Amino acid sequence: MSNITSVKIWSAVLILFFLLVWTYVSQRSNNTWMLLGDFPEAHASLASAEALPAGTQIVVDPHEEWISFGDRPDDVVLLPKFWDIKLDPVPDAYTVEVTFEYDPEVYAALGGVNEVVGVFSYDRKEKAWIPLNSEMSTTRPVVRFETSYLDRFALGFYKEAKE
Repeated sequence: MSNITSVKIWSAVLILFFLLVWTYVSQRSNNTWMLLGDFPEAHASLASAEALPAGTQIVVDPHEEWISFGDRPDDVVLLPKFWDIKLDPVPDAYTVEVTFEYDPEVYAALGGVNEVVGVFSYDRKEKAWIPLNSEMSTTRPVVRFETSYLDRFALGFYKEAKE
């Protein structure tokens, strides 16, 4: 094989490699998610950048009740609802985007005015609600977050300090 042919082959391989990397990076940076499941009765949806293994079942179990268990900071108000979410079987590695919808009237009745609604995860070992990095929509009453671990989640907010 001539040097010119070898260079052309390696050039094509490198171009293909960079196209694949660029596609992957742009997909991740643009948050291109495919819907895994929409659960309107639970006011929740799950999406992922990658398909879950065939046969994976998504279970979303909402609980419409006051949260009377688990420690939390005194300045945290949890909305009266939590979700138990699981995948069965659990994939080896996954990241999902979870979206929860909340009732703005309940939020306001609990004293929410300008506070940011966020996601809290229940740590079963510590028996405590832990705040997660999440994003509250400015146009709809929803909160989104990414996670690689599904379990028990709730929505809440930190009360503003009264001066």
